[in-house]
Amino acid sequence: MIPEHYVWLTWATSFLLPWGALFLAFPDRRKAMIWSSLFTMPFGLTEPLFVPEYWNPPSLFDLAQKTGFDLESLVFCFAIGGVGAVLYDLITRRKQIEL
Repeated sequence: MIPEHYVWLTWATSFLLPWGALFLAFPDRRKAMIWSSLFTMPFGLTEPLFVPEYWNPPSLFDLAQKTGFDLESLVFCFAIGGVGAVLYDLITRRKQIEL
């Protein structure tokens, strides 16, 4: 059983597994994945808008409770941004074009 303070960290980092798999499997999508991941990662800093009013995650070092920020949200937003940037194209078999 995972200790309570590691649950959010475990789930947030688990989203890095599909990110890494897509990154390795599709080299032509890597640039889009990295840029979109870096662009969406700062959305993890919106945590003070939600903690503790909306939810109160068991964060590493109790950072969410003490500061309103946590590292897990940055990791989660990074992973979701990269996966979301390429998953639609892969499912629909479309190719991104550069503008």
